[in-house]
Amino acid sequence: RQSPRGSQWPTTYRQPMAAAAAAATTLVRCGVSVEVNGRGIHPDKGAKDLGVQIVEPIKGPPQVRVVGFKREVRFSHRDVDPKSGLVDGRLMEGRLAIILKDRTKVILVKAQPAQLELVVGCLRSGSSSGTGGGGSTA
Repeated sequence: RQSPRGSQWPTTYRQPMAAAAAAATTLVRCGVSVEVNGRGIHPDKGAKDLGVQIVEPIKGPPQVRVVGFKREVRFSHRDVDPKSGLVDGRLMEGRLAIILKDRTKVILVKAQPAQLELVVGCLRSGSSSGTGGGGSTA
């Protein structure tokens, strides 16, 4: 098949690698604040969504991506501090604090408790619970 301009290359569209690498995502819209070494990161003023996104890649553990900030913040269960990593004492009030090994703090507020349980399950076990698809059977 030839393209309309008469060249010999087909006119097929291929997905970008980033779109093909992510099998399933879940967006948790909530208030987020991020601190790196005690200094806060400013949110992007033009961002449409603010919250965290659970990204389940085809290979590897699920990752949590912070959405709506000027800097890309992405982490998995391997990056969470084992001693004080998840502060979930106020999970039923819609609050969750995540402390990473590199002293980055991600604080989630004004979220639905059921959605925060998805984030906690992803970061505790290293497997996403309820994000749908992406698993393989062997």
